[in-house]
This record gives sequence, C-alpha cells and structure tokens, in this order.
Amino acid sequence: DIALPHCGSSVEPLLRELVAYLATRDAREREALLDACYDAPAPGEDEPAPVTIARLADAALLEDLREAALRRLTGCVDAGCAASLLGVARDLGDDRLRRECLECVVRVGVDAARCAAGAAVFDASLPVSTHAGLRRLSALATSNPLQCGATLPDAGEAIAMLREALEEQAERLVEANARQAEEEAACGPERLGEVRRVRVALERQRAHVAFLRDFIERREGVFREDGGVLGT
Repeated sequence: DIALPHCGSSVEPLLRELVAYLATRDAREREALLDACYDAPAPGEDEPAPVTIARLADAALLEDLREAALRRLTGCVDAGCAASLLGVARDLGDDRLRRECLECVVRVGVDAARCAAGAAVFDASLPVSTHAGLRRLSALATSNPLQCGATLPDAGEAIAMLREALEEQAERLVEANARQAEEEAACGPERLGEVRRVRVALERQRAHVAFLRDFIERREGVFREDGGVLGT
C-alpha cells in the first residue's frame, strides 16, 4: 500500500479531474487537473491544491504529474510564497524549485520577503540565523561587478561564478600582454602612439582584474562567517 499524504479540503473540488487523470494517465487530463488546481478556491488552513497534488504525485510515484506540478509551482514563485514553497522543494527534493525560491528571496530582499510571507511562515523555512547571510547575498547580487542584479541562490555558487570570471579575465590579460610584447618588439617609431594607447588599455584591464580579485577575497571572508552555502 502507498501512504498518501493528507489531502485535506483543497483536493475535494478536484476529485473529478483527479479520477479522470488516474483512469487514463493522459497528458490532457493531467493538464486539466493542474488547471483546476489553480481555479480552486483558497483552502483555508490546508496547503494550496497545487502543493497537495505535487505531494500526492510524489508519494504515488506518478512522475509525470509530479514533474508537471512542480514545474507550475516553480513558475508561480513570488515574495509571498517563496518561503513556504522552499519547504515543499526540500520535502520533495526538487532543486529547481529550491533555487527559484532562494533566488526570489535574494532578489526582493529578506525583509520584503518576510513581510510578504509572514514572519512565522518565513522563519520556519529560513531560520533567523540565516537572515544575515541572505542579506549579504542580496548585497552581492546588487553590487556584483559582472552583472548587477544577478540571480544568486547561494553564496557558494556566487563565489564560484566570480572566480571563474576572474580566471578567464586573468588568462586573457596574460595573452594580451604576450601579444603586445611581440608587437612592440617588431614595430617602428611610427606606431609609438598606438603602442601607448594599447598599454593604457592593458593597464586598465590589470586594474580591473586586481579589483575583482580583491572583491572576491573580501566576499569570501564575509560568507565564511555564515558557514558557507545558504538555504540548503
């Protein structure tokens, strides 16, 4: 026997669509069931119907329904539901939904997301001990020298992304310096103005690489205080 999760009142209006899907396992019936989930009335104290259907599908090993339900939930993440759906993502082991929820919290900010969700709901999924680290991750997203406002689900990924960019830029700088040295050795006096302009451009690039390296080292120190990756 399969121990199905408690369905609650949120599934009662969906019984006809649920039975139709279970009887046929047809994609059209599956989508009709999921459409009905979002048309169903608010369930009160129970979980929303789309969440319950995702849990039921997971417990019953209905993989196509599980994936479709989680895909729709991922597309619906906003500040008000990100924290609660993060708990669903953890329960069902769905990294795509987990990342979307964390990216949303980082994008809008901890305080705004906590206010939208309600303190009790938000803190149940993201304890107060993680808030400082999430605020720092939000600050990094807005001050990222590579892409302001980048979506960063955790500190480890953010630092790895910056380090990869640093390595690429440092490698390109080494190659450019080597090419410039060869060209300067072969050029005549008539090209001295061009040589000076290239040297200025290379110096700017060296300064940028040095800035990015210092930026990464400072952020690593900050995130190390938070114990590494957040929101796992």
